[in-house]
Amino acid sequence: MKITSRFLRTLPAILTSALLLPAPAWADDDDSIFELSPFEVQSRELEGYIASTAVSATMIDTPIRNLPLTVDVVTRGMIEDYGARTLREMVELSGNITASDKPNTLNVQFILRGFDTYVNMRNGMARIPNVYGSNVQRVEIVRGPTAVLYGITDPAGAVNVITRRPTVENYTSLQYTYGSYDYNLMELEWNHAFGEEKNFLTRIDTSVLDRGGFRDNEKQKTRFISTSNLIVISPNVSLALEGEFRDLKDTPSSWWPRIQEPATNTFKMADIVPRSFNANVPGHYRSAESMVGTATLNVRLGDNAFYRGSYNHYHREFGRLTADSSAVTAGRFLSRFMQGREEDTTIHSLYNQVNVNLIQPNYDLRFVFGYEYKQSEVWREDRRTDGSTAPPAWDLTNPSSWDLSVPNYEDLAVVESVQVDNIENEFYTVAHLTLGENGQYSVLGGVRYSDLDTTTFDERRDTELNIGYGKWSYQIGSIYRPVENFGIYANYSESFRTITNQLRRNADRSLSPFDPIGGTGKEVGIKLDALDDTLAFNIAFYEIEQAGVRRVVRMEDDFGEFRVDTQSGRERSRGVDLTMNWNLRRNWQIIASVAYNDAKTVSNEQAPEFEGRMLPNTPSWMTHLSTRYSFRHERLRGLTVGATWRYVDDTLAFNTVDDFFLKGFHNVNAFAQYRYDIRPNMPVIFRLNVTNVFDQFYFPDTSGPGLPRTVRFSTMIKF
Repeated sequence: MKITSRFLRTLPAILTSALLLPAPAWADDDDSIFELSPFEVQSRELEGYIASTAVSATMIDTPIRNLPLTVDVVTRGMIEDYGARTLREMVELSGNITASDKPNTLNVQFILRGFDTYVNMRNGMARIPNVYGSNVQRVEIVRGPTAVLYGITDPAGAVNVITRRPTVENYTSLQYTYGSYDYNLMELEWNHAFGEEKNFLTRIDTSVLDRGGFRDNEKQKTRFISTSNLIVISPNVSLALEGEFRDLKDTPSSWWPRIQEPATNTFKMADIVPRSFNANVPGHYRSAESMVGTATLNVRLGDNAFYRGSYNHYHREFGRLTADSSAVTAGRFLSRFMQGREEDTTIHSLYNQVNVNLIQPNYDLRFVFGYEYKQSEVWREDRRTDGSTAPPAWDLTNPSSWDLSVPNYEDLAVVESVQVDNIENEFYTVAHLTLGENGQYSVLGGVRYSDLDTTTFDERRDTELNIGYGKWSYQIGSIYRPVENFGIYANYSESFRTITNQLRRNADRSLSPFDPIGGTGKEVGIKLDALDDTLAFNIAFYEIEQAGVRRVVRMEDDFGEFRVDTQSGRERSRGVDLTMNWNLRRNWQIIASVAYNDAKTVSNEQAPEFEGRMLPNTPSWMTHLSTRYSFRHERLRGLTVGATWRYVDDTLAFNTVDDFFLKGFHNVNAFAQYRYDIRPNMPVIFRLNVTNVFDQFYFPDTSGPGLPRTVRFSTMIKF
């Protein structure tokens, strides 16, 4: 594998700067996060799923009720109750969002308000994708364009994962989970506070997963360990150090076979193979080793301001040799091509952030000023079987004739070998002002300048492409409360994304750089708090537009057929989100949501056949309902039960002129757990999780069928 050495020349300066940098706010329990003061360590246990504050939306610890936009939070309580360990499992505990794992990769695709994105944040730091459930405290989902907050992103929104941090409590917990398809998971948590004043806090999370899958030959082994440390150097200075390592090796699922009718360019899912079909066999593999390291310094600058600085390092080595089972011809023959990849990714990022809080009896003004520097280096080589090495097509009706041979990686033809270097410099400021009694008026505004410089070296063609962009992004919103528990709000925000690792193929067969893809979002809504703040209701009406969208179309001239990248199109999404969080009692919570979305291509001069068509992977209707109940009766004390129900409407499968829809589906997950205290502060918890309770056969996306009914049983002891 190859990586460039540009960063080595700047390493001394970066290490020096790392001592003067900021970190995102920390989460310490299900319903609260650390105060803006980085020196106050809180530990309070609240029961339930309802979160009252958010970091993602403003980079400030702000009550959700005062934000003029929509923010959803998946709390630690929900993650633990349903045993969610992957980012997809966590995100789907929220409503009005869909997610899918892309076979043969480690990417997760999120669909929010009609648009998709692969970018997720880790503690507010963009494109650091090392996420695993053992050390996730909460997941915050911000809907709509978020360029001011996170720079180069998609208009869908942002998924920000906040990791767990040490507390003042000394404890150790052990957990073992066994379930369907040979699921075995062992987890250890250790948290300790050292010193009389507890000025050195540390925690370690580690887990080992060994599991199978419902599709043939699917196996995975994952080792994970993370450590998080907080050192309070003085009343005004603290240092946080964090490290993670994950090692994943598996035989993954392949793409589900799809039948194509060339004459009409239509598709359908192959219905002649069993639910467990997998074109990957022993010998195929996917392997990834990733590391994250973070050093954060917090400095108090008087009573009303503090400074955070953070240096972050991410490195991943990824490799795969897998089957691409996507095309079925003559109704039964599968073209089973092989694909391979080697990839080496390194990301260095620096974050500087100054927070200023001016809090008076009649107003609350909070500023954030920041500078971010990101450098990423990616070397990637892709290989694939060509016409001379392609294995014989499989007759899907005759499994005994299937060719299960696996070629060597070196025998595959190299189709791409590139080195991509990115440097981003970003400057931003965000302000949140609250005025009047009980926060009657609240205004949120921000601006960010993003400067991107990308160099792509194509090793096969011995060519180099240099592209630079600079763009200002804006956000402004306001909420007005005519009465204390009722607010009306409006928000405008922007997004900004680039395509920099390849050139655009034009209709005259020339090549040129892609234009930036810009998005704008408008949202108005109502926030209601009632019944002594036990009921929170939010309804949002939105419109998002994206211009310069890339679409690939086929064209033909005197030299034959060829493909063209169009960027003349404009896409629009309109809809409504409705969410409700209700604490009927302290021991009984209900979360419900309903969403309607109308997402379509508005215009595309170069490909008018797409105009008016629904965007792929964007269901018109989604509904979600979660409930959790803890019994208080003496005989049942310690027993908690809960369930989630999701409905996803019919979804257009592909971005083609073919009206191929994936059928809508219902999905119900449930859990029951019992807690018994052996002695004070020494509980044992037994938990039963059932996924897809009614064993529905459905396709959440075009990559394959959803998980059938699975049962997992966990035992945890804390001491």
